[in-house]
Amino acid sequence: MKNLRNDIKRILKNECLTNEEKIQLKKIFKKFINTRNILSRKSIDFEFKEDQCFGLDSILNKE
Repeated sequence: MKNLRNDIKRILKNECLTNEEKIQLKKIFKKFINTRNILSRKSIDFEFKEDQCFGLDSILNKE
């Protein structure tokens, strides 16, 4: 990840890019990093944890 950040900084320092292009690239890189962080999180197993169902199981089982 450290190398990726350095590569991104090097790309954004490129003098051939206009300010508009740099802004767009920054947004793309931020979205990419956020998405990567979200996908790397551990998943929650909703099937076995009733706390995460917000009580919907108890409502459905009353019928």
